[in-house]
Amino acid sequence: MLNATKYSIDNFFIHTLGFDLKSIDCVDVNRFYVSHICLKLDNIEYAFYLNFQYECLEDLAFVLLGDKFLDDEVICDLSKEIANQLVGFIKKDFDNCSIGIPDYKGLDYSLIYEHKLCYKVNNNYFFMGLIKKHYD
Repeated sequence: MLNATKYSIDNFFIHTLGFDLKSIDCVDVNRFYVSHICLKLDNIEYAFYLNFQYECLEDLAFVLLGDKFLDDEVICDLSKEIANQLVGFIKKDFDNCSIGIPDYKGLDYSLIYEHKLCYKVNNNYFFMGLIKKHYD
């Protein structure tokens, strides 16, 4: 799942949007806006938490919406749509899986993640946290 996640992130930011993307060691940067979406595969649920620095969302809004203006509604919608795009791309690699509806967790929603993929995107920060749950 980690390889598919990394590939999805690379594809979205580099190939779809044309952004500079660099995998980095995770840094302690405050003020992340968080969206969440789940992917269920067999008896495992993968919870993806996308964490965006405000400036990263501004860059995304400019490319996707043509404007850097971000109010709370735009931040919510944009972060959920990107979650849907990234995990939707992962879903295509697996049979018998489903994705949930993305939701917005707000600003500075923190968890302890099983895996954390950290990136510098156009000199701003983005990371995806992943938590895996097994069901019987």
